[in-house]
Amino acid sequence: GGSARATAPLQLRGGPVHTGSAIEFLQLEAMQRAAGYGPSAAPYGGHGYGAATASKAIYREPPLPEFLGLEKEGRQRLNGLAVFQAWLMPCLIFSGMLSLMSFSTWRDHRVQGAFLQGCALLIGLAFAGKAFVAHQRRGQGDDQRVSDQPTWFLFLAVTCLLAWLAGLILGSSNYAARMSPYYDLSGMGIAYNVSPGDLPGTRHLDASRVVFKEGSRVAEELSLGFKDGTTYCVAPIVAGNGTDGTKLASFDYWAVGINCCNPLPPATFWCGRSDLTNPAAHGAVRWMGDSARGFFQLAIQQAEAEYGYQAVNPILYTWTKDPVADVEDMRSAGMDFLMGLTVKFALLQAIFVIGVIFFLSPTGMQSLGQWKAVAKASGYLADDADGPALRASDESATPEGAPRMVGGRPGAVRGWG
Repeated sequence: GGSARATAPLQLRGGPVHTGSAIEFLQLEAMQRAAGYGPSAAPYGGHGYGAATASKAIYREPPLPEFLGLEKEGRQRLNGLAVFQAWLMPCLIFSGMLSLMSFSTWRDHRVQGAFLQGCALLIGLAFAGKAFVAHQRRGQGDDQRVSDQPTWFLFLAVTCLLAWLAGLILGSSNYAARMSPYYDLSGMGIAYNVSPGDLPGTRHLDASRVVFKEGSRVAEELSLGFKDGTTYCVAPIVAGNGTDGTKLASFDYWAVGINCCNPLPPATFWCGRSDLTNPAAHGAVRWMGDSARGFFQLAIQQAEAEYGYQAVNPILYTWTKDPVADVEDMRSAGMDFLMGLTVKFALLQAIFVIGVIFFLSPTGMQSLGQWKAVAKASGYLADDADGPALRASDESATPEGAPRMVGGRPGAVRGWG
């Protein structure tokens, strides 16, 4: 009887017929149980081992994640609309928040902007609430379709909330670094054909972009820097290339920069967006940073004492070749930053969706279970991964004379008796 039982065909319910020996069958059954599928009753079906008892084992198939739109109707099929929605919703939230914080909408319309922020946040919170409710219903033993949905809602909740937060942070960064300077400068005027001798300089306070007369230059020989950890560099803008251009009653137009000069004579100055030796460069963009303005004033006062000239109404500029194009470049940089991040987030979200589809599909779950079984058998995964209760249950339910599992690892059989 025992030999016949060991060689008879064995079958797990829902699985293929196994024609090998009993010990191979028991190893296969243990590996399936460690992977999360296969017989869910006590080891060996709860009745011992052999053809008659093993065929009665309750077989639990890998769960089908219907939240992905994988429906069990003869064969699995993917719900493309569900997958598209899982990709699209976080992308819309991210791009919306990024655009809201990058442009002047948030600065000029705070109430409407805050309303849009709240609406986007509520979408993520709504998905989190639905995930919680579905989880509660699963705990109460409702139907399988409901029990498989919490992971879908949880995925949407997490990605939507992360998209909302990332859009706010990156959008604020884009506005502060690129769009805010553009709005400040583009909202002011443009002054053409300005002579550095046109005094006082305050007559051009409303101009953010100044095109000086040809021949105007930065007087590098009259430059100086104030060093306070950081070097704040200043040099007067003068007319002509001769010494007559430096004999002014007051120097009101100044080229400035940070860490781009020798702070003490002999003077060297290389600040600006254009080479000082370029004769085609005779333009300037207004310096709008307030944090460094006081240090530049100290540098100008130090230069006045060093060279003996006056700066009654100093106005700070960044020397450049084309001030109008430089300001437009700020806007282009902000738009490129926004579009680049939007595309990158869309690709990242697509990777997340594809990863969820794979790892929670039957193929992915089976691959994960096989990896865990191999890792346990190789000793790379702790024996406690299945919990002491499962291990105690396996050992206590093993009938006398049947092979026992060592440390709960599938496939580790000590032999008979």
